[in-house]
Amino acid sequence: MENQGLKIAIIGQQDFGKAALEAFLGRGDTVAGVFCAPERPGARPDPLRVAAEQAGLEVFQPSCLQTEYARERLRKLDVELGVMA
Repeated sequence: MENQGLKIAIIGQQDFGKAALEAFLGRGDTVAGVFCAPERPGARPDPLRVAAEQAGLEVFQPSCLQTEYARERLRKLDVELGVMA
């Protein structure tokens, strides 16, 4: 039976989030969007954000996941699974 994959939202940051993203993409899952913290001016780019953008994925960087903006974006993605990495 062929893997149909899950529709996933990744919520994370840095190298651990990037590793999770790569693992799910490697399994054939659909990553509908990636949520990561906003980057501070002058800070090193977040590896998760960079990897997601390179994969052509939609990236959201809300200041807080508790905001209506973040909750609404997650609802609109209509995912089967949210993974905090």
